[in-house]
Amino acid sequence: MPAHPPQEARGSEGVPLRPLPVSFRTAQHEWTTEDAKVPEVIAKLVHNPDEFLRMVDENDRIKHRQLVYRKDTVPQLLDRGQPLRTFTLPGLDGREVEVEVTEIHRMPDGSGGSVNGKVKGRFNSLVSLGFANGCESFNVLSPDEGLYLTADAREPGEVFVKEIDPNVYGRPPETSTPDFILTSQRPPGTKPGPVRSK
Repeated sequence: MPAHPPQEARGSEGVPLRPLPVSFRTAQHEWTTEDAKVPEVIAKLVHNPDEFLRMVDENDRIKHRQLVYRKDTVPQLLDRGQPLRTFTLPGLDGREVEVEVTEIHRMPDGSGGSVNGKVKGRFNSLVSLGFANGCESFNVLSPDEGLYLTADAREPGEVFVKEIDPNVYGRPPETSTPDFILTSQRPPGTKPGPVRSK
């Protein structure tokens, strides 16, 4: 009887898990080979057409994007029941960032939360990591090193790590329409609503 070929592991929305080959690995992380800013590569990685468009649109505001596989995620570390004082995040191209934990917030059911900290030995730095259902996203800001990273979750244990220019990445899109979230002006064509008394 012929052997059946192994089934490819699938994540949410049927995307293949670990879709790109690994170019470099450490005890904690594996960095993939392909440039995740290239539209043909992005197409292999996304869950849906909207995510593809968002990532391609984001390309002008980032310097580099790389898919990284994580062996020990923060939710896994927290589930071990030991106090979490330090952990390691991936940077780009084989670089790792050691994080000193300053606060942990966890949902009562353990399905999500956040961890804040700083880059080890860098007082003037900020690290924030959020997690839900095994997926993580994070920001690393360390001006003294010129290190500005943000990472979006792909699947549990998989993150898109991006190097950003903080002067460009956080800027709202150029438009003549005011941002009504950031201003007290009402959107055009709307009428004032009723005033609620306390």
